[in-house]
Amino acid sequence: MSSTLTAWTRGEAEREAKAMFGNQALHPAAAALAGSHERALDYIRQAPVIVLSANAGKLGRTAAHRARAYAGPPMRFLCDRGAKLREVMAFYGCGFQLRALKPSVLHPVRWSVIYHLGRLPPSTLAQIIPESRTQQDVWLRTLVRWTEHCERRCGNPWLRFDWAAVAFRAVARGHEDAVTTVADMVIAPGQSSALIGPSFDEKWTLAQAEAAADRWHRALGRARAEQTAAHKLGIGFSDPVDYSPYPNSPLLIDGFDFVPLRSCEDLWAEGAAMRHCVGTYSPAVVQGRARIYSVQQGGRRIATLELGSPRQWSDDTPVPFRIIQLKGPCNGKPPKAVFVAAEQFETMVRERIASGGRLRTAFPDIAATFSDEAAA
Repeated sequence: MSSTLTAWTRGEAEREAKAMFGNQALHPAAAALAGSHERALDYIRQAPVIVLSANAGKLGRTAAHRARAYAGPPMRFLCDRGAKLREVMAFYGCGFQLRALKPSVLHPVRWSVIYHLGRLPPSTLAQIIPESRTQQDVWLRTLVRWTEHCERRCGNPWLRFDWAAVAFRAVARGHEDAVTTVADMVIAPGQSSALIGPSFDEKWTLAQAEAAADRWHRALGRARAEQTAAHKLGIGFSDPVDYSPYPNSPLLIDGFDFVPLRSCEDLWAEGAAMRHCVGTYSPAVVQGRARIYSVQQGGRRIATLELGSPRQWSDDTPVPFRIIQLKGPCNGKPPKAVFVAAEQFETMVRERIASGGRLRTAFPDIAATFSDEAAA
């Protein structure tokens, strides 16, 4: 058969190609491709995404102009060469695995998402493309929601896109917008000091990410309440409280760092990470009724120490603070070694106060730290 089509054959091919796509913006590209060569329609049947790629997300007159200039002529050249489907798809810039996408789910507004999907590892992409037309539609619609939300919030539409492409295969129809709650959690650490919530884990499933996002949003609401409470106390959420004569900087004792939690923000972050209520202790700290430290080891929070007094301070006779409570995660009991270190810490600060700010030689390994702090 000659490679030159008759008018009737070309017209039939163009009509069939256009009928495959419900979105009329793709009709110019479909007709231009199918009418360029007798073999072109076979390529389109095998990989409808070629038409979307040739369209490149254009609408209206721009789509028609692009179809005339960039769709038909290259396809004619490829057909004359007898190119394989993989070569044709590579020329039009779409991953070979994307041939599985149904023509009815293709739309110009989804082109950027589909283009980036084609940049995923082929083995990954082959496993995550849903089989049914309905689920493909939900999957692509959800990814578009994700990219649009991320672009509005942080200017990066492709934030965690690789993870989203895999995880959103499980999104149920009607729940496409729900993924924006996960996006908010992912975006927030890049915008602020990340007061709350776990670090995002790319190994999470969608269900795990949604559960983490739910916890994060609830914690965020409580954090805002704490910010309001700090304002009522006459202090900024991040303003530090002077702990003198108690240590204002971290101290190392028996391998544990005692880190002072001097602001409402510090207290809230500790409570969120340790899953207990120390975040509500801001009034006691601001009013000087408590001094609270995070006990850490290698940067990991182990326990929370509260120094306070069962009696109020008196103008004439201040009552030295002592250990009021020492709590691990979820108010659990910390290891014995933490108790031992905390008792040494308590004794140390008592001796410092009794000696007028000068540390006795009972703890020579940290005497220099106190001397430097007193000088400052």
